Amino acid sequence: MLADLGVAAPVEPYTEIAFATPDALPTSDGVLRVPFTVRNGEGAARTYAWTATTRPAEGAATTVATGRLSLADGASATVRARIPVTCAGSRTRVDVSLGGAHRTIGFWLACDGGTP
Repeated sequence: MLADLGVAAPVEPYTEIAFATPDALPTSDGVLRVPFTVRNGEGAARTYAWTATTRPAEGAATTVATGRLSLADGASATVRARIPVTCAGSRTRVDVSLGGAHRTIGFWLACDGGTP
């Protein structure tokens, strides 16, 4: 009823990305299992290209895994990514992106007794 009066806010298209189990993120290097969930609220079906990168605390990012995910509007799915990580220095950043900083999630992995 409010929408008929022009009072309701417009619905903005969006995409959600989050770690499926944020309390159980990996704590050591190797081939990490990092499940993440994507939800499509864009108003139409979308195919997402995801990229996983690793980056030492003082260094450049390296792409270590990629994939694609097709979702109908309103649908969500969990990607069970396997991300190879080799520690460098005291910590390494692991990021998963759907393209752009606004669609990126990540965490620091402690290496050699460092802090995340």
